[in-house]
Amino acid sequence: MIRAASTRNIVLDGTLACTSAPNAARSATGSTFGIRHVTLHLVHVSVQLIYTRNVSTNSPDDGQAERERLLHRIHTLESALEYERERFDLFAATLPGISWEVWGFPFTGLVNYVSASALDICGYPPEDWQRRPGFYLELVHADDRHDLVARVERAFATDEQSGTLDHRLVHATGKVLHVQVRYLILRGEDGRPFAWQAFTLDVTPLREAEAARDGMQDALIRQQAALLDQLSTPLLPIHDQIVVLPLIGRVDKSRVEQATEVLLPRLVESRARFAIIDITGVPSLDASVAAALLSCARATRMLGVELLITGIRPAVAHALRSR
Repeated sequence: MIRAASTRNIVLDGTLACTSAPNAARSATGSTFGIRHVTLHLVHVSVQLIYTRNVSTNSPDDGQAERERLLHRIHTLESALEYERERFDLFAATLPGISWEVWGFPFTGLVNYVSASALDICGYPPEDWQRRPGFYLELVHADDRHDLVARVERAFATDEQSGTLDHRLVHATGKVLHVQVRYLILRGEDGRPFAWQAFTLDVTPLREAEAARDGMQDALIRQQAALLDQLSTPLLPIHDQIVVLPLIGRVDKSRVEQATEVLLPRLVESRARFAIIDITGVPSLDASVAAALLSCARATRMLGVELLITGIRPAVAHALRSR
C-alpha cells in the first residue's frame, strides 16, 4: 500500500513532487506502467483533505491562496509525470517486443497499458488492445489457447511471480508469429495477484532458422544414409561379362532391396551376362531376406542375366530351400 504520508509530502514540497510519488508507486506496484494514475489519484485526495483543513482554520482569502498554490503543485506534478511517461513510451518503443499490463487476469481483464510497438509487431494498434477485455487471447493461435490459459491459471493459483511462455499469435494479415512472453505477476500483501505485466517478444525469425537448420540436418542424414547404403553394396566388375556384389555383415530385407536397386541398372549398363552375389560374410538370413534374394534372382533372369549366389552356409541354404 502507498502511505498517505508520502502523498502529503508530494503536495507540500515541490522537490518531492517529482521524486517521492514515483518511488512510492513503484514500491507498491513494482512497475512504472501505472505510476501516473495511482499518484495523481492520491494527490487529488490529499489536496481535498488539506484544502478542507485550511478552509476550516483560516480565512476565505487564505484558503483561496492555499488552493491556488496546491493546484499549481498538481499541475507541476502532472507535467513531470507526463514527461516521464513520454520518456518511458519512447524507451518501450525501441524494444523488440510488446510491453503490456493488465489489472487482473490477463485474458479477461482490460489492458491498461501497451507499448506503441504493438502495431508494428502484431498489426493491431494500442487502441484495439485497450478497447476490449481479453484482447490478447483473441490474437493467440486457436491451437495454443487452451494450453496457454491453463498455464497462466496455474501460475495465478500458485505463488508463482514470473516465468516465460511460448506460443503463436496471428498477425492482422493472417501471418502466424512465434512469440515468447516473459511475465511478472504482481501480488498484494495477502499474496493474491492483482496485476499482470508482460513483454511479448517476436521470435519468428529464430524459430524459422531452427526449422531450416533441422531440415538441413535431416537432409544431411538422408544423404549420409544413402552413401552408406551405396558403400555397403559395392558392385565389382571382375570380367567383361561378370560382376560381383559382395554382402558383408548383418543383412535385412531393406538392404537386399537396396542391393537389387544397385545391381539391375548396372547389369544393363555393363551388358554383363553373369552376376554373383557373395554372402560369405553374412552370418545368417531369415525368411524375409531369403525371399528378397530369390526375388532379386528372378529379376536378373528377366534381364537375361544369370545370377549365382555364393558363400551359402548350411543354415542359409535351408532358409533358401524353404522358399
